[in-house]
This record gives sequence, C-alpha cells and structure tokens, in this order.
Amino acid sequence: MNTDVSDSYPAKPSRLRCEFVADPLGIERPDPQLSWWVSDPRPAELQTSYQILAASNEARLEPGEADLWDSGVVSWHTCTGIRYAGKPLRSSQRVVWKVRTFDSDGVASPWSDAARFEVGLLDARDWVGAWMSAGLSGSRTRGVQAAAMRRAIDINGEIDSARLYVAALGDYVAYVNGEPLGSSGSFPVWSDFSHECYYQTWDLTDRLVPGANALGLLLADGYFCGEIPRLGRGVYGDRAAVRCMLHVTLRSGQALLIPSDHRWRWHTSWVIGSEVNRGEHVDLRQRPRDWAHARFDDADWNTIETVTGFEGRLRALPFTEQVDSGVLEPLARPVVRRPDSDLTAGERYNGYVDFDFGTTCLGRLRLAVHCRGSDNVRIQYSLDAEFSEATQDSFTTPAGPVREQLETTFALHSFRYVRVEYTLGHTEVLDAQAVPLRYPGAAGLTFRSDHETLDALVNTLHSSLENVALSVPMRGVHFEQRLPDMAYAVTWMPRLAEEERAHALVLKWLADIRTALDAQHERGLSASRYVPALPGLDRSQQVDEIALFETYVRTLWALYQHQGDMACLRDGFEHVRVGALAFRHYSDDLLRRDADLELHGTSSSSVLVATCCTYSALRLAARMAHVLGHPADAESIERLAQQLREAWRLRFLTGTGHMAADDASACVAALHHGMLEPQEIGLAQERLFDQLRQARYHADVVPSVSRALLPVLTNAGRLDLAYMVLLQTSQPSWLGDYIAGQQQGHAADIADIGLLEWLIQSAVGLTVADAGDPDAVAYRQVRIEPRPPFGKQFLAGSPLQYVQAAVPTIHGAYEVAWWIRPTCFELKVVVPPGCAAVVIMPDRVERPVHSGTHEFVMNFDAGGDGLPLLVNEG
Repeated sequence: MNTDVSDSYPAKPSRLRCEFVADPLGIERPDPQLSWWVSDPRPAELQTSYQILAASNEARLEPGEADLWDSGVVSWHTCTGIRYAGKPLRSSQRVVWKVRTFDSDGVASPWSDAARFEVGLLDARDWVGAWMSAGLSGSRTRGVQAAAMRRAIDINGEIDSARLYVAALGDYVAYVNGEPLGSSGSFPVWSDFSHECYYQTWDLTDRLVPGANALGLLLADGYFCGEIPRLGRGVYGDRAAVRCMLHVTLRSGQALLIPSDHRWRWHTSWVIGSEVNRGEHVDLRQRPRDWAHARFDDADWNTIETVTGFEGRLRALPFTEQVDSGVLEPLARPVVRRPDSDLTAGERYNGYVDFDFGTTCLGRLRLAVHCRGSDNVRIQYSLDAEFSEATQDSFTTPAGPVREQLETTFALHSFRYVRVEYTLGHTEVLDAQAVPLRYPGAAGLTFRSDHETLDALVNTLHSSLENVALSVPMRGVHFEQRLPDMAYAVTWMPRLAEEERAHALVLKWLADIRTALDAQHERGLSASRYVPALPGLDRSQQVDEIALFETYVRTLWALYQHQGDMACLRDGFEHVRVGALAFRHYSDDLLRRDADLELHGTSSSSVLVATCCTYSALRLAARMAHVLGHPADAESIERLAQQLREAWRLRFLTGTGHMAADDASACVAALHHGMLEPQEIGLAQERLFDQLRQARYHADVVPSVSRALLPVLTNAGRLDLAYMVLLQTSQPSWLGDYIAGQQQGHAADIADIGLLEWLIQSAVGLTVADAGDPDAVAYRQVRIEPRPPFGKQFLAGSPLQYVQAAVPTIHGAYEVAWWIRPTCFELKVVVPPGCAAVVIMPDRVERPVHSGTHEFVMNFDAGGDGLPLLVNEG
C-alpha cells in the first residue's frame, strides 16, 4: 500500500473525539472509543484504512516513538467506535493521540492535530481522603446553611499538571485562589445516592501557582438531603458531605497529594438556605471577603468533621459540567412600579420591576443592582405573567454604596417572567440577564420554513429538550416535574440520544437506569410489578418498571443507530436480556397490567397501548441480540415478543378485525407497533381517519404514542391529514398548545419531542439507514426523501412552500433545502465527507449520491389530475 502523502489529498482528519467528547478528563474506562471526521472534500471519496498513534506526551507522538500505541495501518472504512488498544492505562494517565486516514487509492492524509484524553480513578483504592462534613444536619422539613470549606496549600516548585477530583453527597462549587470553577454556579448532579455517587475531574494546572494557594468548597444539600419534588427533603440523608483529592505533579517530577481530611476548616456561609428546585436565600453581609484566597485567616473557623456511611460506588461523571449558552436579554427595559396598595410604615418592597425574557428557560438570573443601603431583595420566577406559581430567591444586600451582582449559586428556576421587589431609595436595579443552562456541545438541529409559527414551535421543542437535559431526566421544567423519572423519559430520551453532543449525558442516564434495573432484579421482577427507583415513594408515585426497561432499550438502540456506539450495546445488553426474558413472568397473559396511566392513557386503553409499546421494545431487544451475534437470545426474545403479540390480538381484536378499544391512541399504537395483519390495517387506518375528522383534526393522543401519529398518517398515504394535524392552530394540537403556551409563558410538553422526528424524517426527509447493517449506521448511509405537500391531496394549495434544515451527525451535518416553485420542485442536498445518500424526489426515482453538494429540479405542469410530472433533472 502506498503511504505517501499526496497533494491530491490535502485534508487531514479533524474533530477528534474520545468517548464522543473533545479532550475529556476522567474517562471511566481504560479502553475508550475514538472517532474523527475524515474531512476529505473530494466527492465519493471514502476512508479505506487508518493509523493511530498514542503517546504519553506530544514529543513522542511520532512513528517509531509512540510509547503507548501504534495501531499500524488498519483496513477499516469507519471512523467511529475505534477502541484504544495500546498499552494498559492506569488511573489518571494522560494520553495524547493523532490519526491519519487512507483513501481508496491507498494515499495517506496528513496526520491530524493532536488530541488528548485522561483516564479517571479506575479503582476505589485510588481515592485518598475521607468524606468531609460540617457540623450541620437538616431534617425532613428544614435545611441548613451551606458550608464554606477551605484549605491553604503551599506548592514548592513549578507546576507541570494538577487535577482536582470532587465527589459530593449534595451540591458544591469549588474555588481555587478565590475564583470559582465552572461557568455559572453549581451543576446539581442527581444519582441514586443509596448505590452510587458521581465525581468530577477538574484541570487546575493553570489555576495554581508556585507558593501559597487555597482551595475552597461551598457545600449545600443538593439532591442528597435537599428537596426532591413529590418526595420531600432528606430522601438519602440529613447531612451533606464531600470528598476531594488534589493531585499535583511538579516539573521536577515530585508528586503532591492533598486529600480531604481534618486539615480542612469550615464555617457557615452567606447562603442561608438553598433548594435546587425551590429557591435560595442569601445574606451578602455574611460573605467574608477573600475567604477562598491563600491570605485569608481562618483561625476562628471550625475543624472539619470526617464522616463515614457512604458505601456506594464512586463513578466518573462523563462530562465536567453543564454550560451556560450565553445570556438572554429582556424584551424591553422595565419600568419601576409601586404596589397597587399603600404600604404600612416599615413594610418593605415598595418598588418592583418585571422582566419578560420572551421564552421559557431553565437556569439562573444575573441581576445587577446598586445598593445604597442594606435591603431585602426578593426575586420571583414564573412561567406565566400572573406569577401564579412562582418560585423565589431572596438576597440581603450589603449597606453600600456598592454595585452588586445577585445570582444564585445552587438554585435553578424555570421562568419566562421575573419580578424583582426591593425598597426604593435603598436599591436600584441596573440590569438583568437570564442565564439558561444547556448541555455542552455544538448547536443541534436547525429548521426553517415559510411557516413562522411552525418554526417557532420547533425552536421551542428543541429548547424544551435542552431544558430537561440536566443530570436529572425530568418530565418538564416546572419545579414539580423535576422528579427523576427515567420511565417517562421514553417519550424524549431516544431523540436526545440521536445527538452526538448529548452522548456523554445520555451515557450517564443509562448508568442510572442500570442501577435502577439492578435494584429491581435483586428484588425479583415477578415478585413486584412496581419497584421504587427512589426510597420513600408510595404506590401512586412508583415507577413502571417495564417502561423503564423500554426507555433503556430504545435509548441504547438510538445510540447505536445514530452514533454507531456498538460498545454501548455490548455494555448494556445483559440488562436488556435479563429484563426481556424476565417479562415472561410479568403476568399470566403477558399483557401490561397497571401501566402508567399518565404515560399510556385512560384506564380503558392503557393496557392495549402499553402492551403495544412493550412488544416493540422486545423486538428491538431481539434485533440488538442479532447485531451483537447472540442468535439464541435473539430467537428467544423474538419468540416472547410474538407470544405477547398473539396475547394482545386475542384480548383486543374482534372476529371482524376491529379493536376493542375505540380511540385514536389505540389505533396509532396498533398501527405503529405492527400488531395488525395486512387485512386489518385498512380498518384501523379508516377508523383513525374518522376519529381525526370527528375531532376536527386535533392531535389528542397519549404521550407514549404522540410521536407516532404523524408517521402513521404518512405511511398510510395520507400526507394531507398529517399536515392538517401538524398545522392545526386550536387546542389540542401542537401549534395550538404552543400558541396558548406562549400566551401563558409555558414550555412545550416534552412528550411532543416526537414531532421533531417526523419533521426530520418526512418534512426534511432524512432517514438513517437500517441499523441492521453495521456499515450504514451513524448516518454513513441515509435516505433523503422529502415529502412536500403538493399534488391532488392538496387542492387548496401547499401549506408549506419552503423547508431548510441542517441535521448534525457524528460525521458532519447533512443539509436539505427544498422549494415548491410555481413551475417546479427544487431540492438541494449537502452530504458530509465519507458518507453517501439515496435521494428520492417525488417522482419516486432513486438517485444515489456521495459527499458534496447536489441540486435537483423537477418541472411539472398543472394539467390532468394535478400531480407534478417529471420533465428533466438538473
């Protein structure tokens, strides 16, 4: 093979990733997945081979010098899911790596720029240090002040590298020499603390200096002993604790280890009380100046207490933090107002200002004020302009005169509207910005059309998806919906798993689900149909364990199909196999009894709908077994799925092929999940069409099948009905709910995220290839078949004339744009390097294309039946 670099192939691989993250710290496994972009601009050119070098430092990253791994030239056409296979890696080991690829002629690219990753703490014995706690304990009804902890450190020498590992039974913000780590406040991490706790890895190399330094920790209750919606406080304990370890390597080679121990000091902080979901109360008069600086005198602070009791597993968080995505400015500068009623002497809050940020966000407020005298400032957050269900923060300001920035450290709020109440003459509000939190990564789906309200709905849905994408899989942004709920997440988590930027976040959730599944299987699936995922749940709050299994299966499959993560399938399959085969003992007739009514609908149809969902999940599990090369498991699970289907048909189908439950949700579930025979499909379709007509084309189906309504109509050949339902503007419908939500300030229902799938697959027309073909997954091969609304079904005219979208993938962005012109249909497609597509115009002719930009024109006339007729292609 010719390995010379050729001028005809100037592009070097780019966007190197380890475990789908750029230069990650704290990788939990010693054989992480590597990936890259081929970046070859030549049309139809593909990678045929690659070579990876990995070394302990960049100076050794050369052929013949790489001390960790030289893969040699490997004949392989994909650039995702490549496992590190070099020398065994130890805890905290740093790896520098680069890659080059070879084209179809065997010509090598230049080497890529170097990328990095670092292994976390692989063994519990690698942790040094105790759990630290302040002498403060809360209760089921009362929290405590956040504790400020600090330790002075002397470093005698030039610093080569420094890593801080922090695990918290609670919530924390770390400080180095007075400056906080992270972009905006804390990032509250939830886990089932009765089994495990996540730690984060921070790079302090550029934050520490030779000589005197100080570490600071601000520790609050968080999800460990703070309030969890519908469960109350103290679910896992009554006392927050933190464990940390600073590892410094000097240029001389000397290593310093500073653990959490009795040499730390603590004091009550200025954060008087904090709840992640309810609000925070801060007294800035109590904030000591420079408390986290080395020069601070902590002689009157308390000696830290070391505690025991946590016996769970410490796991590396796959991502360092949630990041803010910029700020939102209010729509207009607010006007200072006075309350409607006169205040009595000495009563506070005789002035207030309201802010409207124009959209719902989950995050924090950054409020600039000028303090002339000490004042109590109250901030209310609401999704509606009436502040009917507001959460609030309160600040006691210093005496001044001073300019202060008021921003919470631990509390998160969902809001569009903010009201700031204060005392006139004591406080002046200068500026306010909303700081929404987002998961790290580049921008996601972009969608534009000539229907402004639809575009706004898409943006709102995407924003809603990001709003719930914290470490907690939430039902929505309202504070009472932030209960960790991984079963309801089946309506949206698989969609998030399609986005590469959310990969690490989804991996964390899958680990949480495995913990919950393990707890269920320990108790015995057949012994109890409901097993609490959290302690303290009563029966009405308990988790539907089969829905939890379905979330796990569908999310794993989405990661594989859309991102090529075969390792995720391998790691997760044992839980899938156990859960699938255990279902045979779930009930005597295999039907989904006691399904979650909120998720699956009314009592009359919930068993029907839920059983359809389970059948589909079992079939996915069987496909998973087939892909992984487990034919016996594939056959056994598929046989169980067919037994369930037969039980469903026996229970819910009449002799004439009609269904016992007569509503739209039942029809959609049966059609979408393949429960009907060919001769029965038409009956169910006609019944669904009748129900939609009677409902005046309003979408009124249960969350578990709402994502399937438009695909069912499209597959039935009724694109016209799909667009009528999609563009319905009165409630209940997607646009109707959005319009009403905008008027009330509410975010879109997270269950409606399935609408994005239909827009991508039908309006845009992008469909990833069958996941049964390993060479085609992760968008290496796609179908692009836009379904524009024209023809004899749309005699009143096309409701959409134009669509443009960009769909980011692990290989790059696919771009699709189409226009319905008076005399033709135009389509423009951009396929990223190393990928291929089959483009299908409305004439139904398949046109294979490779990477690059492609344009098509289909001319038509308006004669005959009104269908466009192909004349030529450009």
